[in-house]
Amino acid sequence: MATEKSDSQQEKKISAIFEDDNEDFRNGMIDRVRLIFEEFDKDNDKFLNYFELRALQYATSQTELTPDQYKMACEALGCSPAEGVDVESLRLTYASGGGSDIHKDFDTVFSVRITKGEK
Repeated sequence: MATEKSDSQQEKKISAIFEDDNEDFRNGMIDRVRLIFEEFDKDNDKFLNYFELRALQYATSQTELTPDQYKMACEALGCSPAEGVDVESLRLTYASGGGSDIHKDFDTVFSVRITKGEK
């Protein structure tokens, strides 16, 4: 019962992000997630496989993603570990507030590129 209530509260928080009242925030978040996703989707297949998601995690938190963690993340997001995580699932990960801050991660990923002289 407590789990159902907390799940319901979490769903309300996530859906609130995507409501019209938060349009500027929502659009900014969507753009940032998409750009991060595209940066790490090296094979351009519209999914982040284990190696791509591991690179994203390391770039943003300097921690390694294990194969077991990848599999659990895919299953929790309803994604196939064989395919990987799609952009919508990555967006939901950020929207849920699961410990990642899209603005911090965006700045980290793209400040590294600017520092290296890429544009």
